[in-house]
Amino acid sequence: MSESLSAQQLLAAGASGALMVFFAACYAFFFAVHRLRPSRYWPLAIFLSFALLVVCSVVLAIALKLDLFWQGVIGFLLIAYYISPRFIWRLSVATHAAEHESEPTGSQTTTTSANTTTMLQQDSGGS
Repeated sequence: MSESLSAQQLLAAGASGALMVFFAACYAFFFAVHRLRPSRYWPLAIFLSFALLVVCSVVLAIALKLDLFWQGVIGFLLIAYYISPRFIWRLSVATHAAEHESEPTGSQTTTTSANTTTMLQQDSGGS
């Protein structure tokens, strides 16, 4: 990247960088929504978000005329973006499971209707 860049290349790099952030956020959002409310359409949205993230990454690398090292960094970041939501989901599930295990059984501070129903059944059966 020793030669100067044209205004068109800088615009393409800026736009593709901003779209990379947007599509990475869409990918993580659609992944989380799919885990919360499974549907056959969410995997398509997940795939399209990640595919567009890859396209924006290629446009960024071409616009900035990146050498092999920086192309490798972008490749590593794409792998990290692909894996991160899965690990974050597992961490969130484990954290909330540990949180619910530590709650007292007689507590009336539940947030889901299923927990409320279970607690009401326990209270009516124990009286």
